[in-house]
Amino acid sequence: MLEKNITILTVLFRTLTPGHDAVQKVTLVPRGQARGLTWFIPADDPTLISKQQLFARIVGGLGGRAAEEVIFGESEVTTGAAGDLQQVTGLAKQVTKHLK
Repeated sequence: MLEKNITILTVLFRTLTPGHDAVQKVTLVPRGQARGLTWFIPADDPTLISKQQLFARIVGGLGGRAAEEVIFGESEVTTGAAGDLQQVTGLAKQVTKHLK
């Protein structure tokens, strides 16, 4: 049940962040190592991403980690957000490399 709450909170972080892509579909059914997945409708041209969109994706990606901390407490954070953190790291590298 808690995994579902984390997925829902993550989607809310992303949905409420200005500049983030719109949510297309959310599943709470575990798939592989993921406990839930969210699909987004990409912008008109997915090859051109604005600075605002990159920052929105970073904020959204960190939302899952923040949701775990809120629900479980800092000492009980799991590895569930590892994939999101990897994506956020890649996005942060893009920001520093291309948008100095």
